[in-house]
Amino acid sequence: MANYLCGRHNKAVIMEAEISKYFSNLSSNVSPDLVQGWSTEIEEVEAQRYENVKVMDIYVPTSQTPASSSSVRTFERSGSDVYAWLEFALTVKEHQYV
Repeated sequence: MANYLCGRHNKAVIMEAEISKYFSNLSSNVSPDLVQGWSTEIEEVEAQRYENVKVMDIYVPTSQTPASSSSVRTFERSGSDVYAWLEFALTVKEHQYV
């Protein structure tokens, strides 16, 4: 168990460095005021999410342009919130590899 946890920790340290670099590159392409506004909005939402889960909808993309038609996932909508969250999670996961 200790070896497994040590391995996972090492992987997390590497991923944190990669994510920090990605965030820095992303943040350098927008104005500091915009980044500050997003940070403030995220902090407010994180504070409110236990009382009202709907505030987390700010993380849902408002528009997307798929990289290719093969990456588009189509589902028959069931109307449930759980289904919507699962569909969103699958879409995010797919776009990580595009």
